[in-house]
Amino acid sequence: MSKILLLISIILLISNVSADDATSTNEYVMPQYIEYKLQGLLFEVSYFKQFQMGLGYTFQNNKSIVGHFAGYSYGANLSYRFKKDCLILRPYFNLYGSGYLFGLSSPVLTDFKKTTIGLSPEIGISVFGIVNIIYRYNFYLENEFNNHEICFTLLKVLSQTTIKSN
Repeated sequence: MSKILLLISIILLISNVSADDATSTNEYVMPQYIEYKLQGLLFEVSYFKQFQMGLGYTFQNNKSIVGHFAGYSYGANLSYRFKKDCLILRPYFNLYGSGYLFGLSSPVLTDFKKTTIGLSPEIGISVFGIVNIIYRYNFYLENEFNNHEICFTLLKVLSQTTIKSN
């Protein structure tokens, strides 16, 4: 019985497609280029030897050309490192595309006894700039805070504006 239903479904699908092709004069054309901006909240969880959680605000400018996606984002995160009781403010800039991410951030870290600034190169995997898995090494002026981490970020889009589309 299921084979008969599958055969009938395929026949109806084929006949419907060919009938649509014969009578259709207005075909949908996929946009060749689209550019849009968005803003949102960035949730961050990172871990390697120390667990860290944060929340930030991000701005993104994205472009898509026939299925190829690229863009950049910038913003700031405020996160808390649990093991050493550290607070980190991290302004950042990222470039990403169809599956990759490269970035640089400049974290300011305090353990409420010392405060230091650092530089963190980042590399990772990105899905449309919304979901990212990032590896970064944090170079601080105070060497005792230097560490590397694997970070998972998730973007909650708050607003999106289309700039260009054809």
